Amino acid sequence: MLYRSYPREKSTPFFLRIIWRTYYLIRRIIPAKILLKTLLNTVWALNALSWEQTRLYEKTSDVESTVDVLRPRNVLDATTDLRSSDRICDFGGGLGDISNALIHVGCEVVYCDTNPMFQMYVKKRFADFPNFKIADSTDVLTGKAGLFELVVLSHVLEHIDNPVDFLKNIGKISKRIHIEVPDLTSDSLNFIRMQLDLPVYKDDDHVIEMSMEHLRNLIADSNFIVESIISRDGCLVARAKSNAI
Repeated sequence: MLYRSYPREKSTPFFLRIIWRTYYLIRRIIPAKILLKTLLNTVWALNALSWEQTRLYEKTSDVESTVDVLRPRNVLDATTDLRSSDRICDFGGGLGDISNALIHVGCEVVYCDTNPMFQMYVKKRFADFPNFKIADSTDVLTGKAGLFELVVLSHVLEHIDNPVDFLKNIGKISKRIHIEVPDLTSDSLNFIRMQLDLPVYKDDDHVIEMSMEHLRNLIADSNFIVESIISRDGCLVARAKSNAI
């Protein structure tokens, strides 16, 4: 059976019915714009708290984590059309999920991340793989770590203060780039947030969130040629070729 059928009338918990009735009461008292801003900020705060509570729940329960269910798509996209002879940089590689997939393709992998805890973790994780090495991010950007067929930037670009200058440096050391960033338009409430001058950042450490048009222009302004760009799973995924190499 490919789907379940659910009854149209679902039982609503008592506390939610109270919230609805309270909302309709407040709506008569508070001006529409002020109430809308309050609700949007509340949604943002509840989402952040829900993620925090999810992580705490995972640590204290025996339930296996399913939070990163979209990660396989992330890894699959990053390893598409690669050869075993390719030299790849997993820039901002986090816990090394993409590096792991690249290693098993047979690629030579250079990993870098500014988080020392991640570096320690991947050093142990890939200690038995001779084609894996860790490099300083500055050495990568200045060319001291050598040239690459591809640099993977999976959820990195939204953290960069000067993305054009950053990508121009990448273009000097790599023939191609793979980019994945959150899709600004995946949350439809972001449109009204922008009109009300409210933040649209997915996480507190993000510098910018991008639409497809913005990402396409950013890549072009950085001396790259866009090969493909798609939206999937709330993210934008792009491949581009450097004009500098």
